[in-house]
Amino acid sequence: MSPSPPVSALCLNCGQNVAGKFCANCGQENRPPVVPLGEFIGDVSGEFVSWDAKIIRSLVPLLFRPGFLTNEYIAGKRVSYLFPSRLFIIINFVFFLLAQQFDPLTAKSLADPKPFTPTALSEKFDNEVANILPSFLLAIIPLFAGMLKLVYILTERYYTEHLVFAFHFFAFVLVAYTPLLFVKNETAINVWLLGVPFVYLACALRTVYRESLGLTALKTLLLWMGYVTLLIVYAIFVLSIASMRSGFPWLNLVS
Repeated sequence: MSPSPPVSALCLNCGQNVAGKFCANCGQENRPPVVPLGEFIGDVSGEFVSWDAKIIRSLVPLLFRPGFLTNEYIAGKRVSYLFPSRLFIIINFVFFLLAQQFDPLTAKSLADPKPFTPTALSEKFDNEVANILPSFLLAIIPLFAGMLKLVYILTERYYTEHLVFAFHFFAFVLVAYTPLLFVKNETAINVWLLGVPFVYLACALRTVYRESLGLTALKTLLLWMGYVTLLIVYAIFVLSIASMRSGFPWLNLVS
């Protein structure tokens, strides 16, 4: 077995001088460019273990300790947890993957283009909606953060702090909504849709912004109205764009 190449005195990533095990400029570990197979396998397995641990360490407080992850991030404790946007994107991907598999969209109340009789929504329309949903949900997060900024303008917090809160809140919403993909009872769905995020939002606001119960309750109501409005606008945009892309005649009927 040939020996590994010697470690360079310069960082192989940025070219700066390296005094210790890690580059002070970019943070890359000072190692040979080529490593033995055993060490490479160890690196790969270590990455998976690290990701698994971070996901678990992030999901548990996300679900059961509203506002905790946001406070940890704002306090600078970030290595142990997934970055807020990355956590949301992973959950977003899994949620909509499950949503596509279990086909939560039905279209028996919609009309067929020619005879205009009730029928199932076309597969193309389903695909268009499924492709648009995740990106549009990502787009409303900064808007919700803007609402937080307005509601808490006197706290003089940075917009990025509100954005972190919004990422964590919407990540929780997707996790909380996942069981609904398998539930058929409309009453249970409506209670869950409205009740769980509302309670979570109130608890998270209380934890992060540390205001009195009265102020927290009032601001929860204001933000909840904004949240519902964003979701309604979100649904309208998604369905309209999917309709135009798939050639479904919703908009053509009024012309």
